[in-house]
Amino acid sequence: MLSAPGSVDYEDLAPVTTALFSRTYLRSVLPALMGSISANPRLHTVWTYLLPYLLPGFKPTKDSATRKAGAEVAARSPAPAPHVEAFWSVVVEEGLMTSSHERKFLGFTLFQVMLPHLAAEHVPFVFSRNFSKCLVNNLRNNTNYLHASAKRCLERVQSFMERSGADSGLQLAIASALQRLGGMGFDALAKAKPTAKLMQGLDAQGAHAHVERMIKSFLTGAGSSAPGEQPTPAKSSKKGRGREEDSDEEEQQEGEEAAALDAHRAQAIEQLAAATRFPGVTDDVRCSILTFLATHAFLEVKPAALPVTAHTGGKGAKKAGKGAAAAAVPQELAAAAACSPPPSAATRRLCAQRLIGLVGSLALHSTHQQQQPQQQQQAAGVDEEGAPKGGDAKRRKKEEAAAKAAAPQQQQQQQQPASDSSHLMESLLSFLAGALQQQQQRGSAVQCSLVVPLPDSVDVALTLLKDMEGALAAALHSPPQGQALKIRSFLQLVRLLQLYLLGNPFGFDADLAADLRRVLVDGVPGLTGLQAVEMEGSGDEEEGEEGKDGAPPPWQNVLVDVLLALLATPAAPLPSGPLREAVEAVWRSSCDCLTAAGMADLARVVST
Repeated sequence: MLSAPGSVDYEDLAPVTTALFSRTYLRSVLPALMGSISANPRLHTVWTYLLPYLLPGFKPTKDSATRKAGAEVAARSPAPAPHVEAFWSVVVEEGLMTSSHERKFLGFTLFQVMLPHLAAEHVPFVFSRNFSKCLVNNLRNNTNYLHASAKRCLERVQSFMERSGADSGLQLAIASALQRLGGMGFDALAKAKPTAKLMQGLDAQGAHAHVERMIKSFLTGAGSSAPGEQPTPAKSSKKGRGREEDSDEEEQQEGEEAAALDAHRAQAIEQLAAATRFPGVTDDVRCSILTFLATHAFLEVKPAALPVTAHTGGKGAKKAGKGAAAAAVPQELAAAAACSPPPSAATRRLCAQRLIGLVGSLALHSTHQQQQPQQQQQAAGVDEEGAPKGGDAKRRKKEEAAAKAAAPQQQQQQQQPASDSSHLMESLLSFLAGALQQQQQRGSAVQCSLVVPLPDSVDVALTLLKDMEGALAAALHSPPQGQALKIRSFLQLVRLLQLYLLGNPFGFDADLAADLRRVLVDGVPGLTGLQAVEMEGSGDEEEGEEGKDGAPPPWQNVLVDVLLALLATPAAPLPSGPLREAVEAVWRSSCDCLTAAGMADLARVVST
């Protein structure tokens, strides 16, 4: 029986709270909890009895939703993350946020009440999908029934972060959650720009600590209802029941635990993806995030017979230290080998999706940074041609005023270290190549292999792409006159194709690598080391469009065929946006060389 409000001694009731906030029990009482809307807009008494068991330091007072997070709350340990996650996902995410307006209003009220008691590890799953979508939708239109309640939620987040003196970890967690809402139009709706305010004063050290915390949370499953963390209530009442019933319940619970672990790891992945856009984040931190995502997207890492040196100690570690190969294991692989349980197929797929999306986003941002000085110089040249007249003078005054207003933001962006996407991609692919070599080294402390074994044709295509990457990277150091943009665009495409082949080896035509090599050999001057590479069955042996005498087609026509084939290839389940942008960049840098036959082919494809 529940105690009176405010009289809970949390430390002595750990077994009770574990059973009380199990997913099975919460689903059994969910109809009763959803019926508490009879007290709207006030909070029903049942919540004043239930929430003290969930949130240490919670006191059911009238101002519990508006008070500051005082010293009493800060002094207590935060609520166990599995309990908060199970409560929020079952009661709010799956229950209240999928029902009527009155129940969604109750969900917003619970968010405001629980906010002062949240820790950094609670934030990712409290800003859940249904809750976030409902919040943004009701902020978008001021005539919505829940607009005022959604607005209060946003104001409560801002006031809580301003008054509570929260640590940088909590600030970064909330900033990451709000950044994810930016894709739903949140930044345009929030006039006070809460994300920008939370970002102010966050340094690289705090961002690095946040990334390390999210990686550790992913690897250990801390904060999720992982197997072994909470007992199973169903197992305590097995008397008089058949083995089949017990087996079904165990399977159902194992499935729920696996789903909870996948959801927890998905939140950690989203937090890591958002961290790449934090101000002050260095390329080293971004590289560690990309490397982490690539490891768990493409590689299956297992501990070998020898223990992993970076995570073990004692006599076993001393024996392992005698081998040079064991000491050479990268830290990322050693940590992945200790990940238990291993990531599921859905988690690996999400890692691959976010990895390719981040690579494309960083490349696009780097391109904009490189083009910005040129655009400013062109704009200055146009202005210097003559004095503006009439409406031009007014337009110039408006532009000057807008430039002055945007000066602080531009200054802050200039202080941030520029991201070198080319260097990040080079480091990422070098890491993957080195990781795959671990399986060929005897005595290595880990066994590393690809999650999806590559067919022979794809393996040959990857070898060709690596050779092309090396030639393009070498040529980019001293490019011929007017060829830097073309070389850079081809380099980005070649590197992206390697990631796509690793993530979806059966989704792309491996022969396109040989055709692309032919384009680089004939169409990009200054490349060395590609002529010696031969590929049977490549586009060089096809009959050309210019004549029927067996002559190979011009490289411009081959380029059109390759680009159209890449655009027509379904990239799912991987995102197609980065590949499409890379193809468009290659087209813009090479379209001036197009032949009449190539233009006719392009027009025929577009018309059909």
